[in-house]
Amino acid sequence: MAFIAQHDTHLLQTTPLLAILDPVLPHATVQGIVARYAPPGARCRKLPGEVGLALLIALSLVPMTAAESVLAFLLTGLRLRWPSLQPRVASKSGISRARRRWGTRPIIALFRTVCQPLATPQDPGAFRFGLHVMAIDSTLEDLADTPANEQAFGRHHGSHGAAAFPAMLGIYLLECGTRAIWGAGFWPCHTSVHAGPAQRLLRALRPGMLLLWDAGFHSYPLSALVRERGAHLLGRVPAGQTFVPERLLPDGSLLARFSAAPPSRRTAATPFLLVRVVTYTLVGAPKVYRLLTTLLDPAQAPALELILAYHERWEIETVIDELDTHLRLAPGPFRSPTPRGVLQEAYGLLLAHYAVRATMLAAARQAGCDPDRVSFVHTVRLLVPLLALAPLLTAAGLAQALSLLLADLVRPLLPAPAHRSNPRVVRRNRSKHRVRSTRTAAARTNLPPFREQIAITCPSGLSP
Repeated sequence: MAFIAQHDTHLLQTTPLLAILDPVLPHATVQGIVARYAPPGARCRKLPGEVGLALLIALSLVPMTAAESVLAFLLTGLRLRWPSLQPRVASKSGISRARRRWGTRPIIALFRTVCQPLATPQDPGAFRFGLHVMAIDSTLEDLADTPANEQAFGRHHGSHGAAAFPAMLGIYLLECGTRAIWGAGFWPCHTSVHAGPAQRLLRALRPGMLLLWDAGFHSYPLSALVRERGAHLLGRVPAGQTFVPERLLPDGSLLARFSAAPPSRRTAATPFLLVRVVTYTLVGAPKVYRLLTTLLDPAQAPALELILAYHERWEIETVIDELDTHLRLAPGPFRSPTPRGVLQEAYGLLLAHYAVRATMLAAARQAGCDPDRVSFVHTVRLLVPLLALAPLLTAAGLAQALSLLLADLVRPLLPAPAHRSNPRVVRRNRSKHRVRSTRTAAARTNLPPFREQIAITCPSGLSP
């Protein structure tokens, strides 16, 4: 029996359970990280580090399922291939002890090693104005209602009392062309994105990138940090922001100074950024929008093209929906009762999403189409069964299975996505926004193409 147990452990360590994802999550990389972060005095167990990492990723691909059931699913192929040497399935308590023993460092290291920008200039929609298009945004995730999670991450309170669950702030850095998340961080729910979290993520920016963000990230320190990294910025401007105008440009945009201090505290020594401000409205929407960009040449980036490029920021909203609705299937919170388990679950979710998106990109490249036209839900449904079957296949069989998968993912293709805009209205009265009505929805359905809805306007008090 001792020989069988030892052989089982060796089998689990040498056979990649996520073999179908090996182009994205190389087994050698996983082994290297496990060797680097192995707990002191680690011995052979029923749940080696490689299996633990595979389980954390698979928990998001097989949601609403107990961890021990997901582990049994992952081991199906191995148990069928070697019926005389049955790999033992760890129990629920064994899985919990293994997760506590390994902690969060291996899964975070795997995310930071594997998850990198994927697109090339040849991929549709990945580059604008010769720059690699990225987006950043934040979201709140509900957590299991335990004292440990509340103490670590906090809980929101309002006029009607405390929220039902503790919450965690997640900030994601996304590649718009492929919708692949390659930077992320998690903090307590009351943390301001300007207090440090966004700055930590923005240090990962590289020269030649164009970052899109919403008005919630607008600030001088973050804008200056983007330029320090050699990247450019295109983002929404909140209503109260003022600029020192320089001159109007031929495309209707305004060249201006973005100062580090408000008007009452500005001096001759106050630092500033030279930016362009684009002001516009949309047909059927009286609101005036303002965009700020560090791309100063109207010939390189005309105002109309900047507006169209900014609306690519919707990609990150789609990705957050993919994470919550199609991977976690989340009407409820994260399942882990401890902060360490929450972070393991969160980074496992991001690795699962990245693996799916990288597979979709490979299928799109093989078919010569835009990755946005490959269905995320269709990909998950076809990919998950192969997780259990892959260990049964030889190297040639695995390559054939992957080839068939990529071919099936582009049949059928989704319609080409359109630029989107949506008035900020809600269904209930208890809000600062206008109440949503059927007339509002109907008014948005018979509009011309988005490009034709844009009307660039001049800044107040200036003339062309």
